[in-house]
Amino acid sequence: MVGQGEGTDIVLTMGLLIGITNPDLSQKDVGQVLKDLRLFDESYKYQKNETKVEKNTIRYNLKYDQDAGVIFSVSKVN
Repeated sequence: MVGQGEGTDIVLTMGLLIGITNPDLSQKDVGQVLKDLRLFDESYKYQKNETKVEKNTIRYNLKYDQDAGVIFSVSKVN
């Protein structure tokens, strides 16, 4: 997922993707994945860093690109 725009739309879409790709997670667990990605950490420098979280054989990556905006990817861990 690549996105720019309203923050709430991006966060909702990321939450939906986490829930769809990991249906055994509760809403609380989905929120924890978003927290672990440091999505809500205002002091975190996304322009210079990338975060990764693995949950139940699924890997979530979050980074920021000046031109593209938010880049969020979901992949299966081998």
